Amino acid sequence: MQTHGHDGNSGLILDPVIKGKATSRAGIARVTGLARSTVGQYVDRMITQGLLVESAEKNQGTGRPSRKLQLGDKAGVVAVVELDVTSAQIAVLDLRSTILGRSWISIAQDAQVEETTARIVSKVIDTVDDAGRKGDLRWLVLGAPSPVTTVRNVAESVSRSGYWWDNVPLSAAIALHTDVPVTVENDANLRAIAESPEARETGPMIYVHLSSGLGAGIVGADGELYRGADGVAGDIGHMRIGNRSGKLCACGRKGCVGERVTRLSVLRDVGLLHDQDQSSGMEALRLRIRQSDTAALERIREYASLTGELIATAANFYNPRTVILGGEMAYLGDEVLSGVRAGIYEHSLPIISRGLSVKLSTQRADGALIGGGQLAARKVLNKITAGP
Repeated sequence: MQTHGHDGNSGLILDPVIKGKATSRAGIARVTGLARSTVGQYVDRMITQGLLVESAEKNQGTGRPSRKLQLGDKAGVVAVVELDVTSAQIAVLDLRSTILGRSWISIAQDAQVEETTARIVSKVIDTVDDAGRKGDLRWLVLGAPSPVTTVRNVAESVSRSGYWWDNVPLSAAIALHTDVPVTVENDANLRAIAESPEARETGPMIYVHLSSGLGAGIVGADGELYRGADGVAGDIGHMRIGNRSGKLCACGRKGCVGERVTRLSVLRDVGLLHDQDQSSGMEALRLRIRQSDTAALERIREYASLTGELIATAANFYNPRTVILGGEMAYLGDEVLSGVRAGIYEHSLPIISRGLSVKLSTQRADGALIGGGQLAARKVLNKITAGP
């Protein structure tokens, strides 16, 4: 992508178009505060370069028809790869985080890094091509269900068993197969990015992902992630509250409440874990809950109560205005939402819970893809702004 002569104004002008805040020259001038003559010069340049296109809209009255600005093909597309233990979901998005195409690949539990990263890149390229955007890929984001350190830029699983990506420099591994820039991010953080407009509107927010473990993304009132000193803030599942569990956690310690609030532990306790196939187990668990199975409901209530207590501990510290729940465990039914909400309100301070809203994410399965697309779009925008 050619970016000759760009400076900070290019980013200012493209940003409201990407976010849908302005679709005309006048609108950009109003949002950015730049002079209309300056906006016009930059828009003309970016139209020439194919970053923007301008088209006339039908005039509903008298006078000159208005003209609408949209992203051009040269602005490109981005791809997001959402990793799971035995699979990866791939999505291609435009810079407004509209999903243009998606695909999936299965990954063996004993997968080798070089072979797996090659397969991922190949599938990403195929998905881009299938979306009709061959050669337009500008950035690639990998979302991992593990803490991602900013110091080492690797995903570090707390599990003693580890996963194929554990402690692997994924950016470097992917770079062996493509020259597209790569960013690795924790999957809960990606989902929190997708929910970040909530924080800008109402105040600080915690997104909590209820899935293979209990991970959180913490967002400030400015809509920005709080990452902590090493980039791994939010891994709340390994807090220890009292002496409720003497079982050995995946992290190697005893007493982590998070050991009781994993998808794996719930399925195992209700006898639905068969050959580590958690997807079919989840379908069976949903059926049992709908049928009001006593054992399943009791275990889900315990799960929700402990989850709520853990989140309350984080809420007492961070004082969010909103807690948003996502992940497949969150959508098992009202027993989960009401139980988590009750646990949070019971164990958080009254001054914290008084104005706290607890609700389900509306993004459902696409949260990491949307958030990854937004993160990648920001990276592309920064690159355009910086120039060659």
